[in-house]
Amino acid sequence: MSFKISLADDRFSQDETKEILLHLIYANIQFHQLKNFSSEERFGESHMESIECIEQLRLFSKQILKTIETASGKSELAIDLRLVVEIKAKQKYETLATRRAG
Repeated sequence: MSFKISLADDRFSQDETKEILLHLIYANIQFHQLKNFSSEERFGESHMESIECIEQLRLFSKQILKTIETASGKSELAIDLRLVVEIKAKQKYETLATRRAG
């Protein structure tokens, strides 16, 4: 089962585009910062996947800013953000315990 949602599909000014995209990136960075903080508090170690994601998101935000500046008021920018959610059944793994029980 899956469904698709269009989060944004329109043309925006340079400032609006920057605001929309950077807000999404910032929210994602906050999510990973909280995940990392939780890991440090609970397990005493950083959550490396979150740290890597934060670094990638920061680089991505710089790329977005550079791309938007390239437009420099010459034209509107189009944003097409789609969210796809898929629900997949978990794969059943055979463990040693289930093999012995069977």
